[in-house]
Amino acid sequence: MRKHFPKVLVAFLSGILFLLLSFSYASAVELDDDCLEYFACYAGCSDIVDPDANQACKESCDFDFPQCIERVDCDTLFLGCLYNCDGDGACMQECEEDYDDCALMCEAWGFCYDWCEEYDPIPGLCQQLVCDTYWPECDRDDCNDQLTACYNDCDGSAVCYVNCDEDFWCSDPCEGWQLCLDWCGDGASDPEACSENCNEEYPECWEEEEPTCEEALQDCYDSCIMPACFTDVCDAQFDCEEPCEAWNLCNDLCRDTYTQEPMLSNCFETCDEQSPECPPEEDQPEEDECTDEDMQALQLCINYCEADPSVTDVEACKESCYFDWPDCPHDEEYKDCYDLCFENYTDPDDLVQCILDCQEEHPGDHNEPFELEQERCFEETTFFDYIDVPYTNWAWPPINFLTRIQIKLGAGIGPNSATFESRIVWGYGRDDEDNTQYKPGVFADTFLPARDLNRFEASKIATLISCYTIPDTQADITKPQIYTDVNQFSDEFMNRVVYRAAEVALFEGYQDGTYRPMQPITRAEFLKVLLTVGEFDIHAVTYPTSGFTDVTDQTLWYYDYIAFASHQPDPIVQGFPDGTFRPNAPIKRDQAMNIVTNTFLNLGWISNGS
Repeated sequence: MRKHFPKVLVAFLSGILFLLLSFSYASAVELDDDCLEYFACYAGCSDIVDPDANQACKESCDFDFPQCIERVDCDTLFLGCLYNCDGDGACMQECEEDYDDCALMCEAWGFCYDWCEEYDPIPGLCQQLVCDTYWPECDRDDCNDQLTACYNDCDGSAVCYVNCDEDFWCSDPCEGWQLCLDWCGDGASDPEACSENCNEEYPECWEEEEPTCEEALQDCYDSCIMPACFTDVCDAQFDCEEPCEAWNLCNDLCRDTYTQEPMLSNCFETCDEQSPECPPEEDQPEEDECTDEDMQALQLCINYCEADPSVTDVEACKESCYFDWPDCPHDEEYKDCYDLCFENYTDPDDLVQCILDCQEEHPGDHNEPFELEQERCFEETTFFDYIDVPYTNWAWPPINFLTRIQIKLGAGIGPNSATFESRIVWGYGRDDEDNTQYKPGVFADTFLPARDLNRFEASKIATLISCYTIPDTQADITKPQIYTDVNQFSDEFMNRVVYRAAEVALFEGYQDGTYRPMQPITRAEFLKVLLTVGEFDIHAVTYPTSGFTDVTDQTLWYYDYIAFASHQPDPIVQGFPDGTFRPNAPIKRDQAMNIVTNTFLNLGWISNGS
């Protein structure tokens, strides 16, 4: 919106005012409302006539302030318009005209007074020469008197109090609600029903009662994304749990999350272990054939192998012990060590160190899931378990493997350095004092398997498995297109990945000139990327069905990709227990890792490990 300097009657005072205001306008404004800058940004877009540019402007505002998107309405845009004026009276009058559907009488005048009070070095002069000059008809005392008279005529009508608040700009938030409640307490025949009417008309002014134990427990259940959460977190925190409710919800989580064996069965077993009293008698797992005596005998055998100096091959000796007691899991020591870590430590750093110590103490107790078969440009590097993906998790094998794989120095197309940037996938490290925010690539002790995979992450995976490296600077990248939401000059990693993926024609942007790197990628889109990178001939065979109940239209772009992937001897995708594939749903990080390793297996790049 074009800004105007206010016209005043006295030229001398006008000059002084301009100097003072220009000094105050130059300083940054501290906002009371976190979304005020967003409203101002959105209001500023209204002056852009071109529809595409107008939409791009609004999307830019949404991108910078995602937490404020749902709050845009006439009132908030009016507020943003006023804020954009920086105390300019003529500009604020234009805002009143532009938003006359929701602008209250003298509301802009009141905003002007507040602006002068907070940001002008001489508030009184600013209020007199700007606010009172442009709105001579406004007087706060007179407005208060009229508002009070309006309230007095309501006689307990909640709707009436609301109308008074809307008609007079000087009303304070919830003042009418409080007067409504006072009238209910003093003059209503049914004070409780009267108060309920007040609360219904003023939902923003009263706080709901604290949730009951049952409600709080259900909220806790709803937030669970791992089986152990239901019992170890929720039931442990609240004492109102229903018998076996956590077990039922845990099993529902397994059905909604896992689609492949043995991951689904492992998840059910975890639920049973968390609530051993709940599975029906016929569903109880058979008694472990490895008795305590067998475990003791196995441990004595292992101790002999490690302690007797006559044993020349300790590992072969241990293998003979495991052969003699095949029903006893040989990784029991590591399991116990791992479980103790979660029982004894809550601090994330201590927990990670404990897991690392377990791996060092029991290096042969958990087998590697996959092995490289074709050299290509890959090599294995160091790895440690993520605290949110234990080795009992269904996705541990693909996540474990892919985190260890990186592009070899000098083997990829383009220069690269041996950093986390050359790894196919990475985890996340906490990047703030409260341990609540996560940043990729730094001290990656968490994987966040249930988080949506975004276009930036998918671009990195596709680029590296195609053996293209990520250059260290933007200067080394030829850009076929400049994206409005990705800085072409910044050497930040995300910017380099985006332009590298576009340079080698693995990813494209959108028609509006954006790339949307943080937008989740769908399951169908990610599958297409992998099959394209693997150079599969998806049209070699025509499949009459896709294998999924929600992918039946053969004219849809993703039909051939999904049908091909599901009909391989070792299926690349298997879908969900209800028979659906959900092609347009965002793909989760753990699901993506599973599809990547399945693709590698079909290409012969890797094989199943020991």
